Amino acid sequence: MLQTPEIPISQIEIGSRFRKEYGDIDQLAYSIKSKGLLNPITVGVASKIKMPRETNLPFILLAGGRRMRALTKLGWAKIPVRVLDQSLSELDLRAVELAENFDRKNLEYVEEVALMREINNLQIALHGEKLHTDPNSPGWNKADTAKLLHKSPSSVSKDLQLAEAIERFPDLQLDKCKNKAEAFKRLKAVGSILNNSVQAELYIAKAATSPLFIRLSEAYHLEDCFSYFSTLKDSSLSFIEIDPPYSINLSSVKKNSECIGYNEIPTEVYSKFLSEVFSESYRVLKEGSWLVCWFAQDPWFETVYNLLKEVGFSLSKIPAIWTKSSLEGPGQNQTNQPETSLSNSYEPFFYARKGKAVLSKPGRSNNFQFERVPPSQKYHPTQRPLSLMLEVYSTFSKPGAMGYIPFLGSGVGLLAGHLLKMSLTGTDLTQQYKDGYILELKKILENS
Repeated sequence: MLQTPEIPISQIEIGSRFRKEYGDIDQLAYSIKSKGLLNPITVGVASKIKMPRETNLPFILLAGGRRMRALTKLGWAKIPVRVLDQSLSELDLRAVELAENFDRKNLEYVEEVALMREINNLQIALHGEKLHTDPNSPGWNKADTAKLLHKSPSSVSKDLQLAEAIERFPDLQLDKCKNKAEAFKRLKAVGSILNNSVQAELYIAKAATSPLFIRLSEAYHLEDCFSYFSTLKDSSLSFIEIDPPYSINLSSVKKNSECIGYNEIPTEVYSKFLSEVFSESYRVLKEGSWLVCWFAQDPWFETVYNLLKEVGFSLSKIPAIWTKSSLEGPGQNQTNQPETSLSNSYEPFFYARKGKAVLSKPGRSNNFQFERVPPSQKYHPTQRPLSLMLEVYSTFSKPGAMGYIPFLGSGVGLLAGHLLKMSLTGTDLTQQYKDGYILELKKILENS
């Protein structure tokens, strides 16, 4: 039953709460000072609440986090409270907190969906997961959570999906949107990312006993390239392919959703960054080895060329190019100034050698003509076709070659290396790109 005594504020444990942003506490404090505390806070008797404790205080705050902050700010020693003296579980406490904040000052959307997810998970833990659609069947599901919170099943389902995505995919920055509607819009735009993650997890579990899958999946390291370089011995590799961020504000020519998770390098540190990558690459390559380096011709042609020369590589100032054949027409190629500039339909790369390296395909043309990956099949904004990478790699290396791909991205380079019987590893920083790679690897292994 509820009682309304006054108790010392120092005897109330606030505990861990889902609300992180409390709004204008000064304004609330002024209102309480002027009009009094119209709505007492609600506390529970600590000895009757089954949850992890932070203190040994006799009471735990159930509802009224903003009011508690305001009263503390006002310096109140004692406050009127409603005391709930019945036994409560952690689930009960969370439900009280969520219900209170739905009815009063809205939670920030990130807090709201996180708390809803917690309540849903706690209910499932308590009752078990409902295995049938019959509402009277035992267990708990999203529809039961919707009924508990007096919300529609569809809105609860969307909120739970958003909460899951916020926690599992921080690179999507769903918690940085202006509001929940914008977060849902962003989530919808990256739906394939989430689906790839789920499918990749399922395949990883299924293929866990396959030595080949384990080797190829573990060849994709979620790690900074300099950290991985530090593990490589001098003169230990015979091939490196570098496809660094181009420092050209890629998002300006791509849809925003395409560049989620893509790590760009600021212009002011780009030269130093490349110099360090090239120096490490030169160190770990054997004499007679090749390095392939993709780059943005404008504005980095001279910079990339000179930096490669400075660390010791030999190369021609005439690069090779990937001509992106087919897919012509409006919107297929890229330009920021369509009225004055022709759209780009090719991409250059320097091929540099350490010592007296020779081509595996002597005399091959420097024009690599291959169709690009259709946008609907991409899971990385600069994903290149496997057919192109097979041709590039086989031009500069041989079966058995050991190599490294510092900016692995889509992981297509690892797939090409596997098919060419090379021994490659690579690094990248983004889980969603590795998920896409796992699914491409699945196709190759199941069709081999």
